[in-house]
Amino acid sequence: MVQQQLNRSLQQVNELKQKLQTQVNNQWSKANDEIRRILTELGADVSDTSNLGDIVSQIREQNPSFRQLMLKLDAATYDVRQKARWDAHMMSAYVWQKAETSYQRDLKPLVSNYREIAETRLQALISQAQNLRQKVASEDSNTSA
Repeated sequence: MVQQQLNRSLQQVNELKQKLQTQVNNQWSKANDEIRRILTELGADVSDTSNLGDIVSQIREQNPSFRQLMLKLDAATYDVRQKARWDAHMMSAYVWQKAETSYQRDLKPLVSNYREIAETRLQALISQAQNLRQKVASEDSNTSA
C-alpha cells in the first residue's frame, strides 16, 4: 500500500520533471535564438561556434564608437524589451485573475460562513444578556417590594 503510493508519487514527480524540462528547453531555445539575433544585429558573426573574445572583437569592429554601439543595442533589443514588458503585464493580469477567482471560490464563502457564525453567536449572547438583565431587574424589584 505504502509502496504503491510512493510509486505513484514518484511517477507524478517524474512526469512533472519531464514537463518542466520540456518547457525550460523550449524557453532556452527561444532565448538562444534571440541572443543570436541580437548579436547578429550588433555585427557579430555567430554562424560558427566562436568564442566570446572573437564575438566581442567583431562587435568592436562593427561599432567603433560607444554611441554607435548603444544605438544598435537599443534597436536590437527593442523587440525583446517590448515583449518582456507585454509578458509582464499579461502575467500580472493572469495572476490577478487567478487570485480573484481563488478568493471568490475559496476565501469569500469561508469568511461569509465565519461572519454568519459570529453574528449568530453575538445575537445569542445579546439575547442571554438581555434575559439576565431582566432577571436581575425582576429580582431587584421583588426584593425591594
